[in-house]
Amino acid sequence: MAIHEDLHGGERIVLETHPHRWVYAAWYAVGVVLMLSLYGVVIGMPYFAFGALVGLLVIMMAGFLRRADRYYVTDKRVIHEYRLITRKVSSAFYNKVQDLHFTQGPFERLMGIGTIHINTSGGSGIEITFKGITPAVKRIIEEHIGRHHVQPH
Repeated sequence: MAIHEDLHGGERIVLETHPHRWVYAAWYAVGVVLMLSLYGVVIGMPYFAFGALVGLLVIMMAGFLRRADRYYVTDKRVIHEYRLITRKVSSAFYNKVQDLHFTQGPFERLMGIGTIHINTSGGSGIEITFKGITPAVKRIIEEHIGRHHVQPH
């Protein structure tokens, strides 16, 4: 099932993105180290070939996991879709958003990415999370929230 089938009448996607590659940096690093063990095969240690194969699988898995997380900003709501073996879709309409937080650890600050946490009215705790996102995405979401919230007179 494509996300387009989940959209409400007239709703359009403004932005579609995935977590930044840096979110999976540890996976990629482990994969590269294991891939480098292929050098052991060259110098006469054939059992290192297994490490190289595992390294390749680790790198491929990181890519699959990254692509399984999809983040959508529409003109009416934010949507987090996770689709690997199963499919899970969470969304929050802008007029229901109570809080939006952007957090960054030291590594994330260095890379210019962070995590967006979205809480809605009536919900308990963080309901939508976008990991590995640039501050520009946060600004786009905030603009849409501002358009949908009714200002008191």
